[in-house]
Amino acid sequence: MTLTSVLQSIQGVVLASLNFSSRTTPEIILKVFQQYCVYIRKGKDLVLEPSASLGAQSWLVVFCDEINLPEEDAYGTQRVIMFMRQLVERGGFWRGDNVWVKINRIQFVGACNPPTDAGRVAMSRRFLRHSPLLLVDFPERLVKL
Repeated sequence: MTLTSVLQSIQGVVLASLNFSSRTTPEIILKVFQQYCVYIRKGKDLVLEPSASLGAQSWLVVFCDEINLPEEDAYGTQRVIMFMRQLVERGGFWRGDNVWVKINRIQFVGACNPPTDAGRVAMSRRFLRHSPLLLVDFPERLVKL
C-alpha cells in the first residue's frame, strides 16, 4: 500500500495495478499495454510507449500484486514472469504478426509474500537477477523498560 501510494503521487507516472492469481498469463500484460500505450514507428523500429494522452513523456508503471502466485507450466516456468523477464532483459517482445516491438518508458514493480506461504511459487533466478528485492517485515513489539 505504501508503494502504490508513493507511485500514484509522482507526477508523470501512470500506475496500472494488476492482481495476479494462479491462472495469470502474459495476455494480462498485453491488455494493459493495449489500454495505456500506443505503437509508434521510429525509423525501422516499432516502439510501444505510454500514450501522449497520459501526459508528455509519462511513464507507465505496471504494479503486479501477488507476483509469485502464477502456477508453473509443464516445463517449470511461470509464463507471465518469463514474459516480463523478456521485456526487461531484451527490451521488447515479438508481436503476434512476428514483428519485434521495443518498449519505452514502461516499468514493472511487484509485491508478494514469501514462497514458503501456501500457493506461492519460488520466483525464477533468471527473473530475479533483474529485480532488486526489498523485504518489509512486520514491526517488532515495543518493549517498555
